Amino acid sequence: MKTFEIITKKNKRKHLLKTAVLAALGSSAALLALNFGLSELTARNGQHVRDYYQLMAEVSQPNIDYKAAYFNPTSQYTGTFHVDQTKDIAGIEVPYGTLELPYSLRPLFWGRSSTGYSDKTGTATYTYGEGYKMPHFFNTAYQYTGETHHQLTQDISLLPQMSGQAVEMAVTFDKPYTFEEIAELIPNNLKINWYWIGTRSNYDTAGMNRDLFGFEGDTDTPRSYQQQQEDEKNTKGMTPEEIEAYYKDRVGQKPASAQEGFANSYSFFVAYLNQALAKGWLGSTYGGPDGEQMSTKEDVETYLKANPDAQTAKFAGVILTGRAENFASLEKADWIFGSNIGHHVQIQPYHTLDVE
Repeated sequence: MKTFEIITKKNKRKHLLKTAVLAALGSSAALLALNFGLSELTARNGQHVRDYYQLMAEVSQPNIDYKAAYFNPTSQYTGTFHVDQTKDIAGIEVPYGTLELPYSLRPLFWGRSSTGYSDKTGTATYTYGEGYKMPHFFNTAYQYTGETHHQLTQDISLLPQMSGQAVEMAVTFDKPYTFEEIAELIPNNLKINWYWIGTRSNYDTAGMNRDLFGFEGDTDTPRSYQQQQEDEKNTKGMTPEEIEAYYKDRVGQKPASAQEGFANSYSFFVAYLNQALAKGWLGSTYGGPDGEQMSTKEDVETYLKANPDAQTAKFAGVILTGRAENFASLEKADWIFGSNIGHHVQIQPYHTLDVE
């Protein structure tokens, strides 16, 4: 009888031990699964922040490009998307600070209208950290007075004091103009870096730098967005050799004209704006002290509806770059509502400018 009891107790201990081991293994597996799931969620949110930045960079950063962009994990469930920004000043690539866009278990989208601060005169805005000057675009529907925070500027008149420098200038038109009209207004010794669509609101846009919508307007773009999509569809499943043969005749391809190249570039801009709308990434609203209102979603939707075709699309302003001396002919132009200096750099003997 005692032997039976001893065996029973031993079996109970073995069962309890086995149960404890299985429970521990189960808990460890659950923790590992949870850890893996949270890590995957963090990674996806990081990718969302990257996708958001890259898409918005195509449609809403006046003459801002990026040299390098990478993830910088700060812990297992947090990190930043690091961006080294640059600007093109008449063909000179110059640094324009860095951005650290956070991500974690939540997708923290970055949607600030400005990453800078205005000076006490209301005529200039500078980036945080490096203190680079940011160009202002003005709203022709807003009433700029001596009492408003931002002041309407005519900075082209200051350029005789900046001889020997390459300058970025935001030029706001007196009214919207088409691509062909703008090409006639701008002298050939200045470079058009970016086209601004403007705003349908009466909100003060001076000092904003991120929720201003526009695009580079590259006149050398050889294919439209729709043609590129068709190419990607046709080459799906092809071998590298077949893809190379497919594109063989297009190596070095150029558009037939500047107007065609611009239209191709505009098709990408329209497609990217529609993507941003579909993703719900255009939802910022702003309100001023005198009741002015602005909605980025409404601005973009209204613009796309009114400007479906590149040939007739109109723009409220441009970013121009070039030698300070080359802006002289624009100083008294009656089609300029306002002009504001952005980034600038001293021209060195080793610099090669796109326009002379």
